[in-house]
Amino acid sequence: MTVFWFLFNACQYLSIASVGIALYILVSGGLGLLGNLKDAHQSQAMTQTRIDPRAQKVLVSDEALTVELVDGRRISVPLSWYPELVKASQGDREKFKLLGGGLIIYWPNLEQEVSPIVLLRETSNP
Repeated sequence: MTVFWFLFNACQYLSIASVGIALYILVSGGLGLLGNLKDAHQSQAMTQTRIDPRAQKVLVSDEALTVELVDGRRISVPLSWYPELVKASQGDREKFKLLGGGLIIYWPNLEQEVSPIVLLRETSNP
């Protein structure tokens, strides 16, 4: 519980990318903090579809930002949510990097970052 409290409070001081990467490492068991929890649910996960909110494909049109996730889900939001992307040329929109294995979509030329996890949260709670 202390680790989650730290991550929650870290959001005030760190970029979305830093918190997203830290959360991914934590959840994936990279630090060994959730290893037992991961093992306990391994047999259940084998019978269910795996949820994986990492981006694998990103499309930016004049109207929308569309993100295809590793688990097959597709999220599409109005481009107007991201004014820097609206103002950018199509060439700059296509120059993004996937950080943290796809937990963060980053446009270095625009200094814009988008988290698929945040997109999921925002689209599920209109």
